[in-house]
Amino acid sequence: MVGDTNLFINIDDSSKAEVEIMIAEERARKKGFGLEATIMMILYGFENLHLKTYEAKISLSNEISINMFKKLAFQETGVSEVFQ
Repeated sequence: MVGDTNLFINIDDSSKAEVEIMIAEERARKKGFGLEATIMMILYGFENLHLKTYEAKISLSNEISINMFKKLAFQETGVSEVFQ
């Protein structure tokens, strides 16, 4: 196992979820595993959990994750000091 991905379904709106990805093994980073796993998790949510909206919370210093989510057409909707 090189990492994990999770969906956290919004308790107030079950059509929304936070998607989270972590590639823990440094030697496995920058190989596309995170992108592939995130796509698979999002598709699973659409097809099986009937999710319609996703959000990701990313540290502003994590440019690799920011760029990956931009590739997936995520748009920045806000900034929180908790994730600095």
